[in-house]
Amino acid sequence: MAQGFRALKTDPFMPEMRQHHRRYMQGTISAEGSALAVDTIASIREAIGPNIEVLLDCHGNFDVPTVISMAKLLEPFNIGWFEEPVQPNSNEALKHVQESVNVPICVGERLYTRWDFVPILEDRLAEYLMPDILWTGGITELNKISALAESFYVPVSP
Repeated sequence: MAQGFRALKTDPFMPEMRQHHRRYMQGTISAEGSALAVDTIASIREAIGPNIEVLLDCHGNFDVPTVISMAKLLEPFNIGWFEEPVQPNSNEALKHVQESVNVPICVGERLYTRWDFVPILEDRLAEYLMPDILWTGGITELNKISALAESFYVPVSP
């Protein structure tokens, strides 16, 4: 933080979810895994203080009830965003999460073109977009996605 960083991105669920990384299994996390995630974020927040954002990457590993439960448990630690809380192929699941939690949502890592982002923006399913330049096919499409997001006043974090 002394180097000027203003945010820290982490995955407190990785100890349990590592085996499922990038592929959805049952969508849940054990009570032990949940407790470890909360303890990890509590320790991080205590170490870095209140002025640094803590951003969480869920890798699309969770089902709706699990991510809602985790968001509510982690909300007291002033989470900057939950990235990819559910699989990217279900806007209905994302909408349910968005309407149920007080933690900002970030999506887009596994969306490919500006047209994939249109329903996310029109339905206000995320507070932040994070398109991946490799998945989008390069800087030209990324710039188009960024311009589209700007028209909805949604920030982009590439």
